[in-house]
Amino acid sequence: MTIIKIHPKKFQSDDLQVAVSSLRKGGVIAYPTETVYGLGANIYQQKAVLRIFEIKGRDISKPVSIMIASDADVNDICMDIPDYSRTLMAKYWPGPLTLIFKASEELPEYIVSEDKKIGLRLPDHPITRKLMELHSEPMTSTSANISGEQAPIHAQEVANTFKERIDVIIDGGECEGKVPSTVLDASGNTPRILREGAISSSQIEQSLEGVKVMTSKTFNILFVCSGNSCRSPMAEGMLKSKLSSEFQENVAVKSAGTLGLDGNTATDFAVKVAKDFGADISEHRSHGITEELVKEADIIFAMAPEHKIFLQNHYPEFRENVFLLKSFARNPDEKFNDRIEDPIGGSLRVYQKCGEIIDSELERVLPRLKQLIQEKLGNES
Repeated sequence: MTIIKIHPKKFQSDDLQVAVSSLRKGGVIAYPTETVYGLGANIYQQKAVLRIFEIKGRDISKPVSIMIASDADVNDICMDIPDYSRTLMAKYWPGPLTLIFKASEELPEYIVSEDKKIGLRLPDHPITRKLMELHSEPMTSTSANISGEQAPIHAQEVANTFKERIDVIIDGGECEGKVPSTVLDASGNTPRILREGAISSSQIEQSLEGVKVMTSKTFNILFVCSGNSCRSPMAEGMLKSKLSSEFQENVAVKSAGTLGLDGNTATDFAVKVAKDFGADISEHRSHGITEELVKEADIIFAMAPEHKIFLQNHYPEFRENVFLLKSFARNPDEKFNDRIEDPIGGSLRVYQKCGEIIDSELERVLPRLKQLIQEKLGNES
């Protein structure tokens, strides 16, 4: 690992050549911003980007944002850019505002979210601005920390955390902001603040006078089975299709598996059966369960008792959020089979029976789920 000490107000372009060269060769660097230190890789270098997920311990399903050199880059990277977002760019860029847009179809899949969105950031730090200018291609923008831990404001914190796992650290001194950027979803007609950071929600609202701004309240639902290729993705897709539009914007539905399998598609029969129930899971890719997924979930539905036991044993502090789908909101005196059987390896009829059971259970729990959602979100939904 190479550490480059640079004064943010007294440096030359040549001082950054080692970092620029590392980025072009597929390296991972740390750099200062006006908020916290970040980790950077050329977004077109897949191995480098995936390496960032690995060293941060970040869930691969949660893509990182992109650092750009100019607001003109937005037109090349994004689609359907709303007028209100240009108002925000003019007001707060360069600065601590991350804007999420619909991603261009030309961007590599590994840098884009499952719903085809991408977050963009234009930094207001002299070192990083010059770095982006010299590099001439977008790079990743994610805090230089282990996921879930405090974001660093000193280069030495980054060095202590990652040691030789990154290639270059640009030590530009203490980051002045000490607060992460504000994140705003600009992919639709209504701006939605997903994370309030250095720029407050009231500042955003004042800047967009006459435009309604939604806040970040979200209710998170997680379905868990074994391999995340049959039961839980069917449940995820089917619940999404059942939620009315008033809930869809405020509810995040995900699924994962206890076997830790990542990147597998849903089985062909699962895709077909889900489609019969109005859900499209053809783009699904499996995810192993992670602490991050468990931590963010307001409620977790296990498909079978062994999944509930696994979750409560591995994440005891969240055990009260874990329920069997078939026992949730059910009369305790009622007799029932608490297991949704795994259809893997079975015939189409086996999958259809599984889908029918999941559909029936979702219809049964939906009224109680809506109550819980409304209790958390209040008037937001």
